[in-house]
Amino acid sequence: MALATPEDYHNTFSVSTTGRRVIKDMMQAHYFHTSTFDPDPLVLAMREGERNAVLRILTILHEREEELKK
Repeated sequence: MALATPEDYHNTFSVSTTGRRVIKDMMQAHYFHTSTFDPDPLVLAMREGERNAVLRILTILHEREEELKK
């Protein structure tokens, strides 16, 4: 199976209203705008992992947008 391309991410999260709504929900639900801190290191690690997944999506979308501007 082929890996997803930046175009795949763009089509999934940027093109449709639904996709934009999903990525905004993910940002809210997975600690993008809030602290991931928890005194329990396992909870903290889980929250950081959730946040990292959202960051990866946003990074790919941003890189694609920068490439299109060239």
